[in-house]
Amino acid sequence: MRITRGGILDGGSLPAGSAELGSVRITDGADVALVDGSGNLNVVTEAAKAIDGAVGLTDTAIPALFKHQEDLVHLVTDDGDYDVPALDSLGQVHVNPEGHHVFDTLNATTDWAVFNDDAANLTTTKKHAMGTDALTFDKVDGSADTVFAIIDKTVTTVDIGSVSPHDIIQTVLYIPNIDLVSYVLVRLGTNVTNYNEWRIPDTALTADEFEVLAFNVGDVDHGGITGNGWDPSAISYIAVGVAFDAAGDLRAGIIFDELSYHLNQHTSAELNAEVTSEVSSANVNLQKVGGSPTSKGAGAVGNGSQRVVLGDVTASNDALQATGDEANDAPDAGNPTKIGGRAQASFVIAEQVSADNDRVDATFDRAGYQRVRGELNPQSAIISDALSGDNEIIGTPGANLRIAVYGYTMIADGTVLARWESAAGGTALTGRMSFQAREGVSVSPGSMPLFVCSANQALNLELSAAVAMQGHVTYAIWDDA
Repeated sequence: MRITRGGILDGGSLPAGSAELGSVRITDGADVALVDGSGNLNVVTEAAKAIDGAVGLTDTAIPALFKHQEDLVHLVTDDGDYDVPALDSLGQVHVNPEGHHVFDTLNATTDWAVFNDDAANLTTTKKHAMGTDALTFDKVDGSADTVFAIIDKTVTTVDIGSVSPHDIIQTVLYIPNIDLVSYVLVRLGTNVTNYNEWRIPDTALTADEFEVLAFNVGDVDHGGITGNGWDPSAISYIAVGVAFDAAGDLRAGIIFDELSYHLNQHTSAELNAEVTSEVSSANVNLQKVGGSPTSKGAGAVGNGSQRVVLGDVTASNDALQATGDEANDAPDAGNPTKIGGRAQASFVIAEQVSADNDRVDATFDRAGYQRVRGELNPQSAIISDALSGDNEIIGTPGANLRIAVYGYTMIADGTVLARWESAAGGTALTGRMSFQAREGVSVSPGSMPLFVCSANQALNLELSAAVAMQGHVTYAIWDDA
């Protein structure tokens, strides 16, 4: 009798009862045994290979089928359980390029303790960045008389494999004020006497906001290596904390959240797998310069404001010294370096300095518009004179005032010589100009004066003969007070 894949019986019938039939051979119809003498399916025996076994040329293989799942979702299976790998619509396996391990979520105080009595009030807080809670504690002035506020925990031993110097140890910190803080720290090791310590100085911290602290494995602090240091294949001790400037320093409301390890993707530029707007190493940072927050100075300035803080001026560089600190709309004082100048409501402008090449302030009206010579309240005077000799066109302006001529037009009724003078018979301002009947001259006003009379002297037109001269002159009054 033979039992085949094509039918239950072939050439006979099974006897009734429970008598043994003897050996049964199961074949594929071509007399190829599907089950060996030990009851193992031959195809499974061929496909099943021992771990670390050699690969053969004639190995039998069974195709692997993965589950198609376009969207990534969190698995509901527990650690250690079997599950089905997932593929996207292109047949590519979903992978996580950044392997990581969470040492502790810091969601609960279970097994956590203060390192000594310089830390106190350890509890959970809903002010958290990851998970459901975070741990908060205070720096107090305890009997241990140390600068440390540290919490630590013994965890189930974990092997994080072969680490690289650029891999990252990461946690989240909130500290309300970084005054009196020296550095923050993370410790990983086998126990309280054998661990490595990583530090970030206070200059790289920002107060009153949650920030990610990323420590490169290779940046371990030399002074923080204690005992035999750490063994990445047997980590069972973790700690986080803050070191202060002095043992008596106090600080309430320190918060730490989730402590983890991350594989860092390697490139020629060493880019961290996690890119944020703020990093604790000296990379490009939009909110810090050289890894340090910039000084905010006085006033209502938000985080991220960039300022340049100048050092003290010494005798060797006193040429750079800037004095005076006058606010807008305050009386001018001192000798400040500033963009601006002197405000004057009047259109007349006083000379401010006593000699050429002296420093002089720019002059503005009270609305902040800068004064220029072409906008000095131009005035006009009529020329209609025919006296041989001195003809006063503009009278004396007054003490400390000068007449500045910007343009003029003159037409003569006959042959005559004419020139401009400061005061009657005074200093010549032009040469003698020759005119014939119905000849004239016209000079349009510009931004600079053509000539300026002496202080409190009239503008005079000297004629060589009693010939009528008609026209006008454009001028302004300068105040020398």
